[in-house]
Amino acid sequence: MSKLSTLLIASAFLLACNSQQHEGHEDHEHATDSTPAATPAAETASGNTGIVLNNGAKWKADAATNENVALLKGTIAAAVPQDQAGYQQAAEKLQEGLNKMVKECAMKGPDHEALHQWLVPLMAQVKALKNAGTAEQSAKIYQEIGQQINLYSTYFE
Repeated sequence: MSKLSTLLIASAFLLACNSQQHEGHEDHEHATDSTPAATPAAETASGNTGIVLNNGAKWKADAATNENVALLKGTIAAAVPQDQAGYQQAAEKLQEGLNKMVKECAMKGPDHEALHQWLVPLMAQVKALKNAGTAEQSAKIYQEIGQQINLYSTYFE
């Protein structure tokens, strides 16, 4: 059920981005191969096999995306939960930040696809944090969320 939920969240994100960026642009063609150009060394160096550099360079993100990621980083930096209730509050703030990012999504093309490779695991981690049963589980997930958010600057400018 967890994989299905993650897939549904990712699909909703894709649809939200695609419907917002393509309104009024029904007549253009979509590339059939949307796989970003990969740099295999980046996969092994980061430990994150979902995203790679753009032939050794960072992907281009728009200003809104960079601002929303900065807000997520600020949320992680400001919140130091001490108990399960604190982790739940942090999860809600992170979810609000993700919702804002999805709503303001305007990126297109391979850069946009690369963003999804970074964002989908983050969305799953925030959902896992919301569903965690203990402070110990939450602490581990919260640390992983921070690591995932920090990966953004490795792959995007």
